[in-house]
Amino acid sequence: MQKRHGKPALLCVVWWLVGGAKALHWCHGAPSCGECCRVALAGNRTLCSACSSCEASLCEINIADPGHVKISTKMANVFEHRRARLTRSCFDGLHRKQTRPRAAWYGKGAAFCLFGRLGAANVSAALRKHVLDVLEPDLFVVSDELPEALAHAGFPVPTGAELGLAEEPGSYLDSLSSAGDWAEILEIPGNFVGGITFPGSGWFQVRSLQICHELIEKSESLRGCRYQHVIISRLDNMWLEQHPPLEMETAGCWIPWYRGQNDWGGFNDHHAWCDRRSASNYMLDRYKSVVDPEMRRSLMTWFSKCGAVIVTKSMNVENHIRYVLALAGIPVFRFQGGPFRSCRSGLEEMESLGKSCRFEPELQMFGKSSGGQLADVLERHHQAALRQSQAPGRGVAQSQKAANIVEGILYPHHPVLQALRLELFPVSPEYVVEFTGLRVPAETECAHRPLITQESLGQEWLCSLHKAHIKAGLPLALPQLPSIDVDYGKHVATYQAIFRAKHSFSMVTAGRLAWRWAGRAGVALRAARALPYKFLLLQEDDVLCEHAARV
Repeated sequence: MQKRHGKPALLCVVWWLVGGAKALHWCHGAPSCGECCRVALAGNRTLCSACSSCEASLCEINIADPGHVKISTKMANVFEHRRARLTRSCFDGLHRKQTRPRAAWYGKGAAFCLFGRLGAANVSAALRKHVLDVLEPDLFVVSDELPEALAHAGFPVPTGAELGLAEEPGSYLDSLSSAGDWAEILEIPGNFVGGITFPGSGWFQVRSLQICHELIEKSESLRGCRYQHVIISRLDNMWLEQHPPLEMETAGCWIPWYRGQNDWGGFNDHHAWCDRRSASNYMLDRYKSVVDPEMRRSLMTWFSKCGAVIVTKSMNVENHIRYVLALAGIPVFRFQGGPFRSCRSGLEEMESLGKSCRFEPELQMFGKSSGGQLADVLERHHQAALRQSQAPGRGVAQSQKAANIVEGILYPHHPVLQALRLELFPVSPEYVVEFTGLRVPAETECAHRPLITQESLGQEWLCSLHKAHIKAGLPLALPQLPSIDVDYGKHVATYQAIFRAKHSFSMVTAGRLAWRWAGRAGVALRAARALPYKFLLLQEDDVLCEHAARV
């Protein structure tokens, strides 16, 4: 962005064409990005040519300033997508090719690393039921909690533990002769090393994972082989559903995704599991980026270039995780069904309760609501309760008819669609729900279309139903099978392939709506068949890839 002194150097002469809605701009000088955005938001369709450089600055407008033009939702989304693309390009630039780990890196069993502080009283029981009894890992714990506190909370005896950790960060770092001038890392703003000189727990998390990695290595030397997977989680994480099965063949890290967004520009630090080799990068590289002079300088150089672009404009814990995984070339996969962070109740936890903790009567416990994680988990909990309480919906699907709008005739649906189970879903203004159960953001699905085509007719019908449900104030609704349109045959072919799959399901889809068809197949497969699956999406635009991550 160019700085100007004195009067604005922007001169825009606008001609309006008779009967047209297009504005021509004649620009002179170096307008600020704020001026460029105000010109665009005033109703003009194109920015001045001199504003083309403002994409990198994301047109910083103070929305709270009444003197500025109010940004419409659509324009705000455009800026959000631009920022997301720039952020992704910063992290993508770190990638280096990593070869597939050799068989020697794979081992047997899983290690489960817990760190942090205790949460609600029933966390340990939920952890046993939904995680430990399912995955049967060796447990490792690093915490400032005392051993008797963990025993009282009901946690099993760990394979390895470092408890009662009471280490002063500055003194510890000063004791490392190889760390050099470690304090220079504090020039980067953010909570990624919180706890060293300002409040926060970022450094405690970094140090805990490094200690936990040492405990795992000691166990491996005693057992004579490596673990195949490492699971990293918090002591206060509350599980309401079963942990997903561990991927046996693919190298990388799996991190939960919450619709309320807890990533803050990076990857959330609530929970993850990785293959053994990737786990070493996840658990050690954040520590090395502080204590190793070369890695520290690399991080500082990267932040000097990308700090103004990333969402938070600072290095938070989430960005730090994304940075080290991108630098090591570790693939990251996302899954739904992660835990939420619980809070201890009682007067002694008033400080904790002040940090967005609230009491949930339905769960009879305190949960941390920041970032929407709790709301996301509660919604899945409601959906699970609905599925258990309602009668099987296959008869409902059989009773619905397929409308051929062109002919004006109702036909019986194809047998494969009749075989799908239709379930009631909670009505939400934020999401449109298809008959498979796929949830698509309403702002994406129901965006204004100047021209309705055959391809968009089904979407328009679905959006009309969605708006009707909202206006009627319905808490629940029953999805409708698709009408007979250009996509009907694709529906039939997709679900036939799902029901015919034997041991696994693979799908390659390309084009503008590849994300939608992959989402439909994934949701239908999860509901109808408990099979492992892999999808390859080929998209022409990064924005469309973002849609795939949000459904």
